[in-house]
Formats: sequence, structure tokens, C-alpha cells
Amino acid sequence: MRIVHTSDWHVGRRWKGIQRLDELEAVLDNLATFIERESIDLVLHSGDVFESRNPPAEAEQLVNRFLVRVGRSGAQMLVIAGNHDDPLRLDARSLLTRFVNVQILGRPRPASQGGTWTLETRRGEKAVVAALPFASPGAWVSALDIAGEEASARSQYARMFALAVQDLSGAFRPDAVNLLMAHTHIEGALFGESER
Repeated sequence: MRIVHTSDWHVGRRWKGIQRLDELEAVLDNLATFIERESIDLVLHSGDVFESRNPPAEAEQLVNRFLVRVGRSGAQMLVIAGNHDDPLRLDARSLLTRFVNVQILGRPRPASQGGTWTLETRRGEKAVVAALPFASPGAWVSALDIAGEEASARSQYARMFALAVQDLSGAFRPDAVNLLMAHTHIEGALFGESER
């Protein structure tokens, strides 16, 4: 199975006052050409499609053109929301993208409600993707817990995350490629040298 993973496009981001949509359009054109040429089966985007919850229309058009092009290539694509994306807007967009083999999950959901995605490629290979979009701390930890002891709130969030992963991966099968994708923060990670 041929899989492409991509993430954190932050479409619509201005850098030092410069709109960079033309650069991103060239990058996405290159990526779409690769997906077409290499007959990619599955494209996974693990969040932060957009820079903000309310991206400019030009940013949305650029992303939509890419999604349609990938869908028409014969690849299947799954997109999950990141912490910069509006999960409700992405869920609304998914009503249309399904028609071009692109599934979008804006909000975390249990496996039984679409949190786990099972597919068969054009060559008959099977994949099961357990998808966990970004869940804000407030989604799993109450405000009282957050206001109290930070270590306890982090521990509770980690427990909820583990339970979600356990539920989503429960649909994994021995005859399939089983994948877990999530958009999350990692405690104890080493910071890179980027501007962020």
C-alpha cells in the first residue's frame, strides 16, 4: 500500500506581513503531481490545514482544489482537524468532500461514530485508520480541574487520550494495514529551531 502523510500546512498564514499562498500553491501542485504519478493509495493529513479558524476565501479555494485533484487521482484521503482548524467548519466541509474520496473529521468521535475509517484500495488492499483530531484540554478536562492542580489535569487528559486511542484502535484487523493518526501535543518533546 502506498501512503503519503502530510500535516501542518497552515494555509492562509501571513509571514512577516507577506501572504504566501502562491508558494503554498506551488508546493501543493507538486504534492498532487507526486500522488498522481506514483498512484498513491492513501493520503493522510494529520491536522492544521489552515492557519486560523476563519481562513481567507483564497486559502479555502486552494485547499479545495487540492482535495478535488487528489480525490480524482484515485487516491483516498483522510484529513483530521488540528488545533488551528475549526473542527465544526471541517465537519461541514466533509459533507461535500466525500464525493471525491476525501473524508474529513473535525471533532474527535468514537470508533462507532466514524472515528475509525476502514477502506479498500483500488488494488484490493485493506487499511484501518484510527483518527483522533485535536481535542482541546477543555474537551476532556473540566475547567475546575484545569484551575486546580495542573499535574492532575494533565494526568486526566492523558487518561482520556489513552481511552480514545484504545476505542479507536479496537477496530484494527490482522488482515489490514492498521494506522493511528492524531493531532496532539507531546509532553517532554524537544523543541526545534523553527520560528514557532
